[in-house]
Amino acid sequence: MGPDGSGERRAASQRAAQNAPRTAQNAPRTAQNAPRIAQNAPRIAQLSPSMGQSCGIAVFADSLAGALGAAGADVRTVARVSSAVDADLVLVQHHDELITDRELASVLRRVRQPTVIMAHSPGLAAGKLGAAGVMAMAPGMLEADAELPTLIFPHPAFVSAAPGDRSAVRQRLRLPSDRKILATCGFLRFERQLPDILARVLPGASALGWFVMLVTSPWRLPSPGLLHAIGAIGDRYPGSFRHRHEHLPERVLNDYLRASDLLWCWTRAHGAPYASGVISQMYGSGTRIVAADRAAHEHVLRLPNVVRAPATMDAFVTELLRQMAEERTPAHDPAPVNWARVAGQIVGFLSQFIERR
Repeated sequence: MGPDGSGERRAASQRAAQNAPRTAQNAPRTAQNAPRIAQNAPRIAQLSPSMGQSCGIAVFADSLAGALGAAGADVRTVARVSSAVDADLVLVQHHDELITDRELASVLRRVRQPTVIMAHSPGLAAGKLGAAGVMAMAPGMLEADAELPTLIFPHPAFVSAAPGDRSAVRQRLRLPSDRKILATCGFLRFERQLPDILARVLPGASALGWFVMLVTSPWRLPSPGLLHAIGAIGDRYPGSFRHRHEHLPERVLNDYLRASDLLWCWTRAHGAPYASGVISQMYGSGTRIVAADRAAHEHVLRLPNVVRAPATMDAFVTELLRQMAEERTPAHDPAPVNWARVAGQIVGFLSQFIERR
């Protein structure tokens, strides 16, 4: 791969192009899906360069398509667009590792429709490239441009419309019915430092009678040795640990998080002003969270039932164990991150560009 990442981008485009275009009907459904859209619904062509891959942007694009469809839009997700695209508006999922500014400018020149950019990496000068508008999930993603229409919204998540009884969810997932459960989730990546946290948490959790659960999914890039390291630690506590590693539908992941009494959200990554989708998924469960004091967690750290924990490993684990010992596990209303709430804002924002045509 070249130093600018072009090799990875070309490979990503080639893999994505092999996938059939996905529509809103095929995207993961939200719990609040409304009846199908009217014939005059706004038609949106969503460009997702990483379509079909195991990465956060591809997952976000699929979830967005489903949520916008439920809110009254007709969304078609593709890996590339041409000048003849049949849509009222083009929405581009942008990250500088997946599409360069030059490639993005080429897209904006080719299409006749107004184009809105969804920014996933910082420093994007969307107005200078000719975009009609820009969206982001953290203000620091964008260069200041007072004349460019902009929408900033919290990273949405799936929220169950009928949560049901926690004990029934545990029975369905074959989880312990008589023990407190501590859990976390996310892509399997080194930055989550799962072996380090497990080595510190499992002895205390076992002593307190808690059950520890990991729910992870494969990342688009390999993490050599990580599964083995997690398994080696978990094997020391066979009655107190479980790890499920596979891609799960959002509804099933939400069940695992709702079945838990306490969640933890840790990453050693810091600096980039992005909004973590993992912590939003956690908040969408209604379960109490202990989260590291990182910029990526800020949109949730300010909400009820979230413990802002230190951003150093030992101090974070100390706070996590303290919360477990106190057994304070209240639930909360996950509405602030609900896709159904956010999707309406997005449709309203995008509609202004269609109406101007």
